Amino acid sequence: MIKHGSQFNEESYEDWLRNAEDYCWQVINNTEVDKVSKRMSYHIVGRLIGMDTYTSLKGMKRPDFSEAISILRKAFESSVPDRNDDNKKSYQDIITHNALKDVYMKWYKSAEKPSPEERENIIKQADLQFERAFLGLPRSGLSSPEVIEHALNCQCAYGFFKWKWQNDPVSADFHYKEAIKKREKLNYLWPKAYTLYDYYAHFLFSERRQKDELPIIIDLLRKARDFVSVCNDQEQAAISHKLGHNLRSDIKNKLILLTSEEITKKMDETIDAFGFALKKAPEREDSATELSRFHVGPRGIIISSVCSKDRIDRHLRDVNSLRSLSELIENKDIADVLYSICNSRRNNKFRGMLTKFFLR
Repeated sequence: MIKHGSQFNEESYEDWLRNAEDYCWQVINNTEVDKVSKRMSYHIVGRLIGMDTYTSLKGMKRPDFSEAISILRKAFESSVPDRNDDNKKSYQDIITHNALKDVYMKWYKSAEKPSPEERENIIKQADLQFERAFLGLPRSGLSSPEVIEHALNCQCAYGFFKWKWQNDPVSADFHYKEAIKKREKLNYLWPKAYTLYDYYAHFLFSERRQKDELPIIIDLLRKARDFVSVCNDQEQAAISHKLGHNLRSDIKNKLILLTSEEITKKMDETIDAFGFALKKAPEREDSATELSRFHVGPRGIIISSVCSKDRIDRHLRDVNSLRSLSELIENKDIADVLYSICNSRRNNKFRGMLTKFFLR
């Protein structure tokens, strides 16, 4: 009801939420229900009361953060101190720590405006619950695919938390690296595994912006693109565009240090990255514009998209020239002129026209 209620029109989503809360209380208050079902009901209703906005059947306004935290503490399987022990906590304990973290973070950002002292305590509790949701995982006896995915996704998210919420980029860097190191040691992949690399690349690009970080960022984005599902065209395009952008910056930074063969090789990969992004998401004008920097057509016209035989540029009357250019680009025969094009553009000597490319 909580997850899918919004897809049905028979009732409002608020009705689905208030009914879900009521059903959970019925399970909790039923003396014949087993302990496992009660714990899961505490978990569901505690998170619901702390994260969603609605009015309960008894007229209680949600979210209610204090009540949610009190309820979630009843969802633990283990008692103190075992629930906080990395070697003893159960999966139920782990997901309860995670739910508590979510409620504390929601409370911190809420319009309730707690006092500065309360806010400091709330963010400390969020930090504490966050760590307990992944530290020590996976471990012997608790290493299922579900646990691995939870632990690595959670540690990556904790890196973001340390970076953006607590202004601690050193800790953020450590946890981003650790999540990736664990994944590679386990050699385990799941549909969202690419985000570990994508998010760390974003952190390095945004936080440091140092030239010597570019090769690391490029390597991270290469791996991220490799791990994205072939069915996820938009994510493949987005990561490939970022890869092309960083490859181009790396070339500019090392231009005087590289041989023409090295520049050609790097430019080829840059072109391939932007071309791949455009192939996966033809509507991306940013990738088309970036790609146009490298492709020069007849009479100095720059074509702002990947040329192919089934596309017609309405601004070019000479279709044969366009087809010839198409084959030239597809066969990568322009490598020998890329270096001069790059230099001429850097010196503002190139006077080519930027022509939009229309798809029929």
